Amino acid sequence: MKLVATCRSCPEQYELRDDQGTVFAYFRLRGGRYSVTVPDVGGEVVYEADWHDDDPYKGGFDSQPEAVQQLSLGLFHVFNAYYLGWVEDRTLDWDQLDHVLEQMRADQAALWSAGSPADGSPG
Repeated sequence: MKLVATCRSCPEQYELRDDQGTVFAYFRLRGGRYSVTVPDVGGEVVYEADWHDDDPYKGGFDSQPEAVQQLSLGLFHVFNAYYLGWVEDRTLDWDQLDHVLEQMRADQAALWSAGSPADGSPG
């Protein structure tokens, strides 16, 4: 199970995939709105955050701490949705969450150490 960046610029997007490539969740930040849906695009919204008042055009996270915080919150809500049975044909094991969070934090650290993922500027 891994969180994969599918687009690093506006809109910033990720998919939570298993080892076979099956998508379990979709994460997207566009137009000042961050949403996480299961099991994929157009699915049930399990988490959202809104920056419309501060930055209605926000399409990427502004810092590594912000990215890690919001992706972590989204992942927690994804695992909770599967635990509650919102998705009938797939399951996620809570034991996988720690591994996915650890991998995501390492990936974000690597991306931000090279510069801002969204615009190429220093992080």
